[in-house]
Amino acid sequence: MRNFRVIRLLILTAGLAGCAVQNPVTDSKPVQTAAPDAEPTPSPFAQYPVQERAPTDTSRLRHASGYRHLASSDRLTKADIVGPDGIVYPDFSRAGLQQEPRTDLKTFRVEDFGAVADDAKDDAPGIQAAIDAAAEAGGGIVRMGKGTYHVFTPLTITANHTVLQGAGKEATTFHFDYKLEREEVRIVSPAEGQTLTRNDHIEVHSHPRRLETHILYVNGKELFRRKADTSGGERFSLVYPAIHMQPGTDTVEIKAVVERFDGTRTEAVRTVAFDPAPAKPGTQRFSHSVGAIQILGDSFTGRHAKTKITLTEPAKRGDTEVRVSHTTGLSVGDPILMDVKADEAFLAQTATARKDFHPKVMLQVKGLEKTKILLDRPLRMDFPGTPTLRKIYPVMGGGVEGFTFVQARKQWINAIQTHTVMNMRFRDLRIQKPGRNPLSMGMALHCELKDSEFGRPWFSGGGGTGYLGFSGSWECLIENINASELRHAPVIQAWASGNVFRKSRLVKSDANYHMLWAHENLIEQCEIDAARGSGSYGYAFFAQKPEVDIHGPGGGPRNVIYHNLTVSPRPAVYLGGSNENWIIAHNTFTVEKGPGMVFRNHSFDHIIWNNTLNIQDGSSPAFFFETADTPGIELVGNHVLGAGELTGGEGSPTLSQENIIGSEPDRPLPFPPSLYLWQKQQTER
Repeated sequence: MRNFRVIRLLILTAGLAGCAVQNPVTDSKPVQTAAPDAEPTPSPFAQYPVQERAPTDTSRLRHASGYRHLASSDRLTKADIVGPDGIVYPDFSRAGLQQEPRTDLKTFRVEDFGAVADDAKDDAPGIQAAIDAAAEAGGGIVRMGKGTYHVFTPLTITANHTVLQGAGKEATTFHFDYKLEREEVRIVSPAEGQTLTRNDHIEVHSHPRRLETHILYVNGKELFRRKADTSGGERFSLVYPAIHMQPGTDTVEIKAVVERFDGTRTEAVRTVAFDPAPAKPGTQRFSHSVGAIQILGDSFTGRHAKTKITLTEPAKRGDTEVRVSHTTGLSVGDPILMDVKADEAFLAQTATARKDFHPKVMLQVKGLEKTKILLDRPLRMDFPGTPTLRKIYPVMGGGVEGFTFVQARKQWINAIQTHTVMNMRFRDLRIQKPGRNPLSMGMALHCELKDSEFGRPWFSGGGGTGYLGFSGSWECLIENINASELRHAPVIQAWASGNVFRKSRLVKSDANYHMLWAHENLIEQCEIDAARGSGSYGYAFFAQKPEVDIHGPGGGPRNVIYHNLTVSPRPAVYLGGSNENWIIAHNTFTVEKGPGMVFRNHSFDHIIWNNTLNIQDGSSPAFFFETADTPGIELVGNHVLGAGELTGGEGSPTLSQENIIGSEPDRPLPFPPSLYLWQKQQTER
């Protein structure tokens, strides 16, 4: 119990204040001021001998094992790296920026465009004008000075190499106060006098009080309706792409109607000119979620191309090229999105109750032949059925940095909302009270978030709120974060893969593999206190159950949990099902009540190696096999304190050796302390 109290005290007293509290995970360096990691000494891994692993018994699996490989296997692909411990890991070396930010950008001072700090007037028009001027110049640094800037409407960035920069989170405050009157319905887009084109969208906001339904009419015909999201917040916006409209006239009357649970009905009407010309590629920029700062690329135009690009041969994990129907319209360097509807075989294999999801991945074209595309990196999963490819138009370069964000009103708004972005950097941010999430990094490739602090949102404890991590993100990096009461942080979901979340302190949050087959992601060197009260489920690491239809399978294959320190009121690791070949190594887990780890429902082939588990209730097993369909799990070299027994439940491990129940462990730090940095060093060499 002494160890548990000391660990919790260390974590809880750190908070968001940036205090120099020693961090036992990162070799006694404070997270927020830590120097770059020293290069590990290349020495043999000596704690336990490397074990040659026997093939997994697949007799009880729904399908043959596809991800668990031996170091000597001829099944290894370019997506694999053999670690110094003999374990075959996914390759995480590409996470983070692949292009350094431009150093030749012109600076645009927001004061030159009418924004004035500390005058309590609306600075949104001036800041947006500076953003637009930077876009016209091909990129730039939009600089806010010291003081508080009051922003009354969301800001939008759509141009490459645009940086919104304050004077530092201790010097600049971004005070967001978006005002909607109590019964108001506001047509945000198109603006009065604007000609609506197929590249535009219709956007409606309304006061969220008891909001039941949004309804959109065009020329008197109901076009779209959506019920309010009551799972955890108060969605107050409706967005409809104009590319779907067929009004048949050169003017359109837009009527937005809101029905409320108390029976009241309010509306707003606007008539604008309509241009029926086809959409121009790269200019449909919108998000279904609202952000105080919105960075929006275009991922939709290619869906309406006359000739789809389809794969003519199956795509397999490890492939670096794909055969396609044609390559018309593509060039070397183009970002592309590969997308396919999950087929019946995949749905059956994953045992998911959710049937409407699409595996996808964002890639770049490395080379082209007439019917072949060379990819910038190996695929991380098989793509069933007949995938399609389309060119997309992310916002590239740029980012947001150097200020404190505070939201004045309880509105379901993300502080920073991105969609379809690439090689963007977010750093030196303090987001104290977002409405919903501090940073929603969706449809993102090679982006970074560093050196920042996040606090409890206005909405807390409900669905879609208090998340920080990766959602539909690939090869991104988050590190050196102090966060409190964010519900799910790290959160990893919606096909996210190749991402790294590291060297951070997270209080009253759980690491949650939330939905839709997140696979091959790394969480390392983090302190996690999963205490409940913010909506955390109470597990340090939780993968959703596939039978929960709103989420689908939560954690796909080969996620890696490496060298973390956690405290949790429930089991440290809960793998809810359809999880294959997770690697959980060199962690220290303290559990208040229940087993150390739980495996259930087609969760198999995991490598559980060299962990320390402190089981506080004194009676639960260290590892609980809830169902029998959990074969192929290896327990090697784990040290258990306080458990009633090593294993329990209907299943049992395939391999169990050198596990110890009893005295305090005395073992050196693992080599390497950072798997991510070690892999980067190997690939750079």
